[in-house]
Amino acid sequence: MLNNVINILSVEAHSDDVCITNQLLTSSFGARYELATVACLSEALTCLDSNHFDVCLLDLHLPDSTGLDSFLTLQNKIPGLPIVILMGQNDEPLANQALQLGAQDYLVKDQVHPIWLKRAIHHAIERVQLLEQIKTHEVQMQQLNVLLRDRLKRRTTAIHQMHQQVQVLKTISFVDALTQITNRLGFDQRLEREWIHSIGNNRALSLLMIDIDYFKQFNDTYGHPEGDRCLKQVAQTIQDGLLRPQDSVARYGGEEFVVILPETSEMGAMQVAERICADIRNLEIAHATSPLCEHVTISLGVATEIPQENNLPQDLIVNADQALYQAKHRGRNRIAVHQEVAQEVAQEVTVEASCLTSELALERN
Repeated sequence: MLNNVINILSVEAHSDDVCITNQLLTSSFGARYELATVACLSEALTCLDSNHFDVCLLDLHLPDSTGLDSFLTLQNKIPGLPIVILMGQNDEPLANQALQLGAQDYLVKDQVHPIWLKRAIHHAIERVQLLEQIKTHEVQMQQLNVLLRDRLKRRTTAIHQMHQQVQVLKTISFVDALTQITNRLGFDQRLEREWIHSIGNNRALSLLMIDIDYFKQFNDTYGHPEGDRCLKQVAQTIQDGLLRPQDSVARYGGEEFVVILPETSEMGAMQVAERICADIRNLEIAHATSPLCEHVTISLGVATEIPQENNLPQDLIVNADQALYQAKHRGRNRIAVHQEVAQEVAQEVTVEASCLTSELALERN
C-alpha cells in the first residue's frame, strides 16, 4: 500500500459483477485505490508474478477453477496475500470453509454495501499485517531463545570450569608444594572434622607428632637440595605406611610431620608409630653427622584422647608435641607416649614435693 493507495486484484468471471465492484470501490475509497481485474485463475497467477497487491477479491466460481481450489491455489502462490471471498447467496458453507483455511472475510455479491466492502478490505489487510508481525515476533523470539540457550550453555560451561578451577585451587591450597602431602592448613581442617566426628561417635582419636632427628646437621652436611629430597622420601614413606584410607599425614612445618589416626586407641597408635619408625630406618638415608646413627632416624610423640565438647583439637596437638619433646629429650630415635610422660611428670612433681616437705621439716627442727 503506497501513499495510502490500495492495490486491489479482482478475480471475477462476470463483467457485470466487476462493474458493480468497481463502483462500490469508488464509493468506498474514491481515488485512493487501483484495481486490476482478471476473469480466470490462470490470469490471476500470471498477474501476481509481476505485480504486488494489497488485497484480492476472489469469486469462487471461475472458468478454469471452482470452489476452494481457487482460493488454495492463490494462497499457495502468495501466502501473505489477504483474500476476501465474493460469493453468491448459496455459497456460505463454502465461504466458511475458506475462512477456516485462511481467508480474511467474505461478502455476498448482491448484498454488498460500500461501507462493508471498505471495512472488509481494511480489516483483511490489517489482520494479515498483524499476522506477519506476530510471525516476525515469533521468529525473533525463537532466535532470542536460541541465543539465550547458547549463552546459558556457555555460561553454565564457564561456571563449571570455574568450579573445577576453584576445586583445583582449593586442593592445591591444602597441599605442601615440596612433599605433595597435606600442608598445615589442610591438617588443621582435617583434624577439626575428625575431632567433631569423634565427639559424635565417642571414639578415640590419636595423633602422631614426628620430627626428623638432627635435620639441621643433615642440611649442613649434604645441602638443602638433598634435604628437600630427604623430606620427600620421609613424607612418602609415612604416607605409604598408613594402611587405612581415613588415616592421613601432613607436613606440620620444617622437618615435622603429623599423622591423624581416627578411631585409634593408644595401643593402635603405638603400632603405627613403630611401623613408621622401622620404615624410615629401612630407607637407609645416609646421615654421617648424626650422633645417633649413620642413617636418618625420627622421633615420635603419641597422644590419644576421646574428644569431648569442652575440649579442643589443640589440646591433642599440645599433648603430642609434649610427647615428642620427651622423645627428643630422652635421646631421640624413639617413641614417647603422652600418657606415660604425664605420669612421669606427676611422679617427678610428687618426689619434688616430698623432698621439699622433708627440707622444710629439717629447717624447723
